[in-house]
Amino acid sequence: MNVKNLNKDIALRTQCACVDDDGNFWLIPMSLSYLCCFASVTGKLLKTILIRQNTIIDDSAYTRAIWFNGKIICIPCTAADIFVYDTDTGETRYLPLHGYGNIIYYNIIQYGNRLILFPANYSDTGYAVDMAREQVTPFPLEFGQNNDILQKAMVSPLFSGESYINDEAYLAVSGTDSHIVFNLNTWQMNIRKNPRKYIFNRIVCHAGAIYGISNEGTALISLNNDKQIELPYKKKVQITANLETAYTDVISISENTSVAIPAWGNDLVILKENMTVSQVIDWSQLRLCGNILWPWIRFVVYDKKLILFPYQIEQSLIFRNMRKCVCYSNFSIKRTQLISLLKSILQVSETGQVFFEQVLPLDVALTFIQEKKPRCKRISVSNSGNKIYQMMNRG
Repeated sequence: MNVKNLNKDIALRTQCACVDDDGNFWLIPMSLSYLCCFASVTGKLLKTILIRQNTIIDDSAYTRAIWFNGKIICIPCTAADIFVYDTDTGETRYLPLHGYGNIIYYNIIQYGNRLILFPANYSDTGYAVDMAREQVTPFPLEFGQNNDILQKAMVSPLFSGESYINDEAYLAVSGTDSHIVFNLNTWQMNIRKNPRKYIFNRIVCHAGAIYGISNEGTALISLNNDKQIELPYKKKVQITANLETAYTDVISISENTSVAIPAWGNDLVILKENMTVSQVIDWSQLRLCGNILWPWIRFVVYDKKLILFPYQIEQSLIFRNMRKCVCYSNFSIKRTQLISLLKSILQVSETGQVFFEQVLPLDVALTFIQEKKPRCKRISVSNSGNKIYQMMNRG
C-alpha cells in the first residue's frame, strides 16, 4: 500500500452540522455513525463520538444539528432517536421519537429553548423538544377538511420551511397554491392560499418578513403584500420532467441581509433590503459528486461568514460578508483516520455488520484498503489563496 496516499485527505459531505461558541464545527459525515468536531483555527479533527448502532446508517440518518448550552442536539431523518452529546460531561444520550416513521427532514424551528419538529410528509403527529430538559412531547396535527387533499398529494417532501415571525411558523405545501401557518405556542395551524395562486417550493424569512420561493426558484414573493424580489439566474436545474429551478433556499445571515443558495451553475445572490447583488461562483473549481440541484444543503453563520458544507459536492464554500468574496476548500480528514473510524464501527457493531450506502467517502476508503489507486484527489482552491482555517480568523 502506498503510505504517501494514506496521508491524503478525503472530503467529508454532510447534511448535519453546527458551530459551537468557540467556533468549532460539529458534523455527522454522510454514511458514518460518528459525530466529528473540527477546530476552525487549524482545520484539525479534534474529536469523534460514536453514535449508537441501532439503525441502518445512511446519508440521511441525521439531517440537522443544533448547538444549545454546551450540547450538540442531532435531529434524525431515518434514525430512530434524537442524539444528544454533552460537551461538558462527555455523555451521549438518546431521546426516542414515539411513532418513529414520521420523517422530519428539514422542518425544524428553534423557538426559545424548544425545537418544533414538523413532519415533511403527511402525518398526524409533530414533536416539541425541550432542549434544556431533553424532553420530547408529541402533539397532534389536525388538517381538518384538507386531510383528503394532502393525503392524495404525490409530492415529497410535502411540507417545507423553517421560518417564523413572532409566534407563527410558515411552511410551504409543495405542489399546491397553499401554505401552513402554525402557532408555536398553541400548536394550532391554518392552511392559507398563496398570493395570486403562486406555488412555493419553500418559505423563508428575509429582513423581518416572510416570503415564498417561487416554484422555479427565480423570485421571492411576499406573503403579506404584492412585493416581489427577482433572483437573477444563469440557468435552471431540472427537478422533475415538468419543473426546473435555479435557487433552493434563502439564508438570513444578519438582520437585513440574506443569501440565496444556488443550484449548480448559478451565482450566490446577496439580498439586502430591496437590492440584490450576484456573487460569482467559479464552478470550474468545484467537483460535483451527486445531484446538481443541491451542491450545498447545510450551513453555519459564524464570525460574519457563511460556511456551506459539502452535500453533493466535494468542496465547502465560504462567503465573507465583510469582504464580499467567496472561497472554496475541502472539508476533510486523513484517509488513515477514516479507515480507523470504519474499522472501529465494525468492531463495536453487535451484529458484526454495518449497512452503508455506497457513497464516495466509504468507496474511497475501501479502495485504499484494497490497495487500488484512489478515485478522489484533493482540491483546495480559493480566489484569495487561503485555506479554510486561515479564512476563519479574518474578517
